[in-house]
Amino acid sequence: MKTIDRDRFTTNREMIGSFLEGSKLLFAASILCAAISSVFDMVAPQVIRLTVDNVFGTEPLKEGTLSAFAVRFFGGLSYLRENLWILAACIVAAALIRAAAQYLFRVFNTKASETFVKTIRDQLYAHMERLPYSWHSSNK
Repeated sequence: MKTIDRDRFTTNREMIGSFLEGSKLLFAASILCAAISSVFDMVAPQVIRLTVDNVFGTEPLKEGTLSAFAVRFFGGLSYLRENLWILAACIVAAALIRAAAQYLFRVFNTKASETFVKTIRDQLYAHMERLPYSWHSSNK
């Protein structure tokens, strides 16, 4: 077990950073999953907007946008009017990706948090083991 020597740290930030060892990647994965979840949370409303405004409505597509690229990728407005299931599948796919990202966020965040707390507890226990018996006798 690795122990922390408080004297080698110049700031509390460095000490907390040392507690993060073993959980940094998990926290990074958690943040990435949260970002993916947020992005796909915005996809379904945009697909619905595209469907209402451009596929059913008469509003022209703005060139150079992600919506225009997606419409061209799926075969154009006339093809999407005949195959509305594609737009429905996009909404379902976005919801599934969002749900998976939320699940992974919870898993990674929980694992990272538990690892962080365990590291702190291990450090505290190791420190308490090194204290002299007289300290333990005078402090309950």
